[in-house]
Amino acid sequence: MRSEIALTALILDTENPRLEIQPTHRDAVRELFQTEPKKMLRLAEDIVEHGALNPLEKIGASASEDHPGRYVVHEGNRRIAALIALHTPDIVTGAVSAAVERRLREFSAKYLKGKPVNQVECEVLPLDELKHWIALRHTGENQGAGIVEWGPVEKGRYLERIGARKTIEMQFLDRYLKHTAGDPEDANRAKKVPTTNLRRLLESAAVRKKFGIRVDDTGWAFSDYPPEEMFKWLRRVIHDLSSGKLKVRSIYRAKDIERYVGGFADPDLPDVKKVLTEPIAVEPVGKAPSPPPPKEERRRKPKRWSLKEAKIHPRHPRLQDIMEELAGISFDKANIHAVVLRVFLELSTDDFLRRHRVEVLPDKGKHVTLKARLLAAINVTETKKWLDRKQASATRQLAGSSKLHSAGTLSDYVHNQDLHPSSSDVIAIWKSLAVYLAAVHDH
Repeated sequence: MRSEIALTALILDTENPRLEIQPTHRDAVRELFQTEPKKMLRLAEDIVEHGALNPLEKIGASASEDHPGRYVVHEGNRRIAALIALHTPDIVTGAVSAAVERRLREFSAKYLKGKPVNQVECEVLPLDELKHWIALRHTGENQGAGIVEWGPVEKGRYLERIGARKTIEMQFLDRYLKHTAGDPEDANRAKKVPTTNLRRLLESAAVRKKFGIRVDDTGWAFSDYPPEEMFKWLRRVIHDLSSGKLKVRSIYRAKDIERYVGGFADPDLPDVKKVLTEPIAVEPVGKAPSPPPPKEERRRKPKRWSLKEAKIHPRHPRLQDIMEELAGISFDKANIHAVVLRVFLELSTDDFLRRHRVEVLPDKGKHVTLKARLLAAINVTETKKWLDRKQASATRQLAGSSKLHSAGTLSDYVHNQDLHPSSSDVIAIWKSLAVYLAAVHDH
């Protein structure tokens, strides 16, 4: 039965499968924000932007046995928690970082000035009935009875149809599907392609030069070769990505991508004798722009390296905050980067060792040095093949070195007031540690 229920009458499910069992409704709200602060903030922001919950997804609730007149939320706990926090941001104090709480309070102030949601439309059913529908909603396709999720192809196509610009990877995927003429096997293969990995390839200079790809200022891609020649390399890339043969660690750096495309045999390469006098659009469109002219060869000032290029994605909320805040600080603030990098390196290593239950024995009396912890973490990443032998060896040298880019020098930046790092120093250190830090946070 569909009912309008006051927000204050809704209680979060303390046995929500997203969480360990929580003592109280309040604890459940706090735990949702503590475990996924960025996602909860984004949900709260979306509610503020649109002034409502998603009308296509109803809240599922049942009458509370312990609290007469109130209802337990069994479907939609995140949405109700976000609403509660927007009404009363104090509820998450101490459960999230200061940066997250500050953003939530900003959203709350804007939300309360508008038309806050006080009544929530809910589907109220006995818990036994709700269980079936919740299982269909959250346990996969269930042979078609459940939610059949869109793949990357469907998502990209939908965004294009509602006016969003078609991404470069979708242009090439659609070209592939057009060439295969709707073959079911090829369509299924295209669905399995990790679109972020395909985009990584298509945005690289090595791939664009090798296969004759140009992209204009509006994001449309063009090919220097006719469709049948374009299909040769595209088929190889689609097959490698969809089969899992080509993983992100194999194309992580520009040199990795150069090595990958350098291994293509003649049958997978366009025939240079068939290069076109004028490029054609990869994705034919009604009003395709003119092909972009070849770029003039000229010297350009090299772009300064950005911390975002390190592709370090922490799992721990505080480490996420540190990375987000550091990304906004110029490398000219060298002292800040040097000191915080030392802290970030240690916290990252300790977080990795804790998650993987790695015990490190003391190497200085009763004290376990950062060097010992680094070496232990490196051993795990190499054993699990998250770092290859060369990457692990290079990181070990840094961990045990007294050179500029070592953990020892980072400690000196913290403890030696007469040691002054430069921006080039900290960039070099970040670059040297990036592969290791990406590995410990990705696994």
